[in-house]
Amino acid sequence: MIKRARRPIRCAAKVVLTLICLLSAVTPIVRAEMPLAAKCNPVGNFSVDERIAGCTAIIEAGSAVQQSVIVAHFRRASYYWQKGEVDLAIADYDQLIEHDPNNVAARIGRAAAHVAKRESDAALFDYSKVVEIDPKNVHAYLGRAQIYHTKGDIDRAIVEYGQALLIHPDNVAAHVGRGLAYFAKDEPERAMADCKRAIEISPENGAGHYCRGQISLARGNSELALADFDRVIRFNPKNTFGYSSRAYAQYQLDEFDRAIADYDEAIRLNPKDKNALVGRSAAYKAKGDFEHAIADCDRLLQLDPNDAHAYFVRAMVHWHGGSLSQSLADFDKAGRLNPQSAYVALWREIAARRSDQPSRLAEAATHLDMMKWPAPIINLFLGVLTPEQMLSAAYDSDARKRKAQVCEANFYNAEFALQRGSKEDARRSLELAAADCPKTFVEGRAATLELKALSANP
Repeated sequence: MIKRARRPIRCAAKVVLTLICLLSAVTPIVRAEMPLAAKCNPVGNFSVDERIAGCTAIIEAGSAVQQSVIVAHFRRASYYWQKGEVDLAIADYDQLIEHDPNNVAARIGRAAAHVAKRESDAALFDYSKVVEIDPKNVHAYLGRAQIYHTKGDIDRAIVEYGQALLIHPDNVAAHVGRGLAYFAKDEPERAMADCKRAIEISPENGAGHYCRGQISLARGNSELALADFDRVIRFNPKNTFGYSSRAYAQYQLDEFDRAIADYDEAIRLNPKDKNALVGRSAAYKAKGDFEHAIADCDRLLQLDPNDAHAYFVRAMVHWHGGSLSQSLADFDKAGRLNPQSAYVALWREIAARRSDQPSRLAEAATHLDMMKWPAPIINLFLGVLTPEQMLSAAYDSDARKRKAQVCEANFYNAEFALQRGSKEDARRSLELAAADCPKTFVEGRAATLELKALSANP
């Protein structure tokens, strides 16, 4: 499956970067004589496009080494950020760095822009250059930590957060980031210690409460998480992460209307918030409101027509709604865009067999890592393993991983049994999946739906 249970921690790693001020420029701009150039100033009642035009006028009228031109590049880059034109922001940072390779602020800004474009290697290059130029630059260590965290290199992330804390022991972002990294490494005591320290340092900042809430949420303590997210929103009423996180906690408690209301607010604050759109779609789907669930998926695809996850989410909505042909079409699109996803391949196989369409699993398996989970499930459907062998492969020494994999094994064993016409075997496995799978797992809710279908047609 594509696990929503892991998403809060992964998304939380991204939140750390938002706690870092990357785009500040402290040098006052030289007052321009031209009215157009004056619009580059951040004060005044001007549109973003007018501000960009004003900065461009200063840049074109001056030389690259003039302080007013340097500041104009910084400001124009920030205005491009506001418009979502990240490539143009990067172009401004490029020009600044070309004329001054040791410009730390430009490298920090460009690194952040590369992160926004998911160009992690380019971002790491700039952050590392900053560390060379200024070994005590906390922003650079935090930036590198966030990238390693997102990549799943948790140990390196923890080291980078630690370096930031050696320089600035009371840095809230570093404590929050390291706390979430420790939790991802299954060290909850250390994780909570960092989150609590962030709260002690800045109790009204909200970041520490966000950290503690995310860990409580991931551990299934939704009520505790709600209390912390309430504080995040109280301290930062325009914080989209607070609303989305509280919505997700409501979703885990099956409070779907409340979840939708919080997602509504997150989307109102940021209409391009993909996580909020995915979450709201899931809440609508759980309510059986497939029309609104599909509408949110459509909005996701308007934002990014090549978003494989959006196609997967929409395919699952169609599957739950009984529209197998549309589900299969979306699984096909998701598979073409992300051929490395084993879960897309599995669900495409399930939808294809129910639609009497040919299997493509053998060909899909050539693009998958068949040395790691869920490869045993793939091999079950390919006839390489028996259901018993697949279930045995799900057991792991890590309790959290074992719980997740056994949940999935039971569900897919049930689907395999249904394809063979063994309804009683399927029912037993589905009951185990419905009872043991976290509510946020695709398989958990699908198992409940399949049990209802079996009861209706025993």
